[in-house]
Formats: sequence, C-alpha cells, structure tokens
Amino acid sequence: MIAALDEIGVTATPEIWDAPGLDWSVFDLVVIRATWDYAVRRDEFLAWTRRVPCLANPHGVIAWNTDKAYLRDLAAAGVATIPTRWCRPGAAIELPRERSSSSPRSGRGAAAPAATDPGIGPRQETTSNASWPKAAQ
Repeated sequence: MIAALDEIGVTATPEIWDAPGLDWSVFDLVVIRATWDYAVRRDEFLAWTRRVPCLANPHGVIAWNTDKAYLRDLAAAGVATIPTRWCRPGAAIELPRERSSSSPRSGRGAAAPAATDPGIGPRQETTSNASWPKAAQ
C-alpha cells in the first residue's frame, strides 16, 4: 500500500499505535490498518483513538467495530451475516451439531478461537471464558 500511495504522490509511513513519544499531530491523516493487540488492550486502544487528531474513522466507529456485537446491528439492518449464537462469559453452552467456530467478542479471533466438527470428534458441553468488552463510552 505504501508503494502505491507513493506512486500517486502521497507519503505514507507505517507507525505503531502505542509508539512512545510519537506526535500524531504531524500527520495529515491517520489510517488504522492492522492492530493485532487491540483486543487485549481495548480500553487503552480506544482511549488512544480519542486522542489522535485526523483519524480516518471516528472513535465511535472504531469502538463499535472492536466489539463483534456489531454483527447484531448489521443483521437487524438486513445485512447478511453469519449465523451467530451469543453467550455470556462463564455460561454453559452446548456446541452446535453442525460444523462451527467460535471466537471472543473482541479481537480478530486469534486470541481464543475454537472450532467444532462433529465428524471428527464428539460434541461436548463447554463453558465460555471469553471476556466481554466494556461498552463504548
């Protein structure tokens, strides 16, 4: 992406969102591209989004998008989404009979994903241990 922007005369530099001492006000535009650790540091990350001038997406959009509950909003608006079953942390759940996967509400799924395939192993009762993100302020 940086090379493509350079070809059209736009200077872009990759930066790390929590880089100590980085003055975000020197940039004309800040675009969030890949933030791998936001899920485990969500409150800190969202506080950062409030402080950064010229952020391409407003804080509210980022907060909404960092909690997969946004899928409920999209489904309610008629947008096709994957079938989703929601559970509270600590709640006993019965795994579906069909092939499925699970992930925490916040994150890119890499922190605590799980998959089930009834053709490979027995169905099990399990307990959800993923934490719920705090509501966006």
